[in-house]
Amino acid sequence: MGIPILYFAVFPLLHLHMNQGEMAKLMGMPFAYRFLMVLRAAVCEEILLRGYPIPRIEEWTHRTWVAALVSWAAFTIAHLGTWGWAQLIVAGYGGAILTGLYLWKRDLTCNILAHFIGDGVSFLLG
Repeated sequence: MGIPILYFAVFPLLHLHMNQGEMAKLMGMPFAYRFLMVLRAAVCEEILLRGYPIPRIEEWTHRTWVAALVSWAAFTIAHLGTWGWAQLIVAGYGGAILTGLYLWKRDLTCNILAHFIGDGVSFLLG
């Protein structure tokens, strides 16, 4: 939905490119490896970066928006690594959607599934 806008409008405007070398290296891995990578990301990131911190931060601050902002920022920054700034924008966009989904449904399983599908499109079907 918003990803094409990022790739075809935002990235050219900001002179950004995805790290194609890293993607080629990853896509050269066996399918089973990529499947487990996507599954690990979906389960672990949703538990550690949304399912646990959002309720805890809400308890401490009594402010949902603070919990959401901290969770979103941590998720986004966690994706910088070797991928570069373009991936940071993609992760920030995806993180905002997943954070909104969690706040709306409060269903971690739903978030894990959405995260798996989102990553799976890029890393399993590509």
